[in-house]
Amino acid sequence: MSKSNILFLTASIRSHVMPAMYLADLIAEKYDIYFAVTNDVLKELVEENGYNSVMHSQFRIMIGMEPGYILSEKKQTLSFWSLVRAYRKNEIFEFRKRELVKLIQNINPQTVIIDIFSSTDYFVLKTINQELNIIFFNPMLSTYKIDGYPIVSDGTWIKNKNISNANRKIEFSITTHFWNHIKKPKIWLLSYLNEQQNRRIFKESGVTEDTLDKDNAFTKMFKGIPEIIAAPLEFEVSSEVKRDWQHYLGLCTRNQRRDTELDKTFLDAWENLTKVKSKGQKMIYCSFGTYYTGPDKTLLNFISNLISIINELEDVHLIISVNHFVIETLKSQQKISEKILFFTRVPQLEVLRKADLFITHGGLGSIKEAIEYEVPMLVYPLDLQYDQNGNGLKVELHGIGLRGNFAYERTHDMRTKIDQLLNQDVFREKIREVNQHIKSSYTLNNINKTLNQLGL
Repeated sequence: MSKSNILFLTASIRSHVMPAMYLADLIAEKYDIYFAVTNDVLKELVEENGYNSVMHSQFRIMIGMEPGYILSEKKQTLSFWSLVRAYRKNEIFEFRKRELVKLIQNINPQTVIIDIFSSTDYFVLKTINQELNIIFFNPMLSTYKIDGYPIVSDGTWIKNKNISNANRKIEFSITTHFWNHIKKPKIWLLSYLNEQQNRRIFKESGVTEDTLDKDNAFTKMFKGIPEIIAAPLEFEVSSEVKRDWQHYLGLCTRNQRRDTELDKTFLDAWENLTKVKSKGQKMIYCSFGTYYTGPDKTLLNFISNLISIINELEDVHLIISVNHFVIETLKSQQKISEKILFFTRVPQLEVLRKADLFITHGGLGSIKEAIEYEVPMLVYPLDLQYDQNGNGLKVELHGIGLRGNFAYERTHDMRTKIDQLLNQDVFREKIREVNQHIKSSYTLNNINKTLNQLGL
């Protein structure tokens, strides 16, 4: 008997696609899995891990992508009138509808799973087929605003936050809107056309405006539509933040995954390093994901400070995963000790199995993998707009690591934190306790019950 199909509509981010493949692993025996991806790097990643990939564009409705659509898809000059035409004709909506109609016809999925960063595809899919089973997938923690708790990007928790300025903010926004009408008529007109376009989308899709949950801090999400969160509820600041339609699946780490774009020099060096590690010496692993692609000055300063600390520590080795521009710059500026090894990309799970400390930017995927392998963390958030800052807050709150200020951390403070994390057992004991509690709560049996409830 042939299997039914599942279609994943992904975001254009490796760290979103990886945990989505964990969900795919859980249901792969029952379904044929298709990932709609936006570039060749993600296509290779999906196919190396045994799943079908189909290409589609990066354009999504309702998030201001009209300029990019005009320039790169229509290949036209961007102007006020081209934007007016795009809004009046609902061009991105019509374009995306044609794309998704083709995908749905070719794949005929039983269920479509939409990454929350592609959430407005919900409108387009409802326009195509009102009966289609749709589930959202969230690779971060909950993105809703809940009174009394920090949102996912907050690095502080002010427990008695005063929100009495809300009415004044609304009044201010109305006043600003009025003056934009008078002083900036073109901006006002485009804003008006965008609002009209959105109303037409609601009407055509059959989605009512009261379904839209205005408490979501990051994207457009919908009340009552199932949302799978690839994280444990226990890592939130409180279980109180959970919405009724949200379903947490635990750490969602893929021990059998196949990494791509690995540094070819890693394997030989790793064999020698594991021999050193077996003699009782300690290993620090430092990675900031794919956030930096060049020799950023702040990054260079941070790594230089870290190198100076490692040079002072006995029996401690450092593995740094960073882009090749940084590697070349640092090696040209200073002599690098044999205790310090640079790679462009490493098989992170293999390194974490041996690491004593993980210095990370605080991406949730990396944090979950550190919990899985019970490695205390030192978190330096890079992107304060999304979840890294909030993840660092939670690492400290749960006692499984410390955090610092990436741009302004003094070498002395960094050294003190590294010493604490390497030498105080309380951090490793706590992360072991957290990991065991999560594993007992999210057994395969419990996860499968959740998926069955969602029709998967």
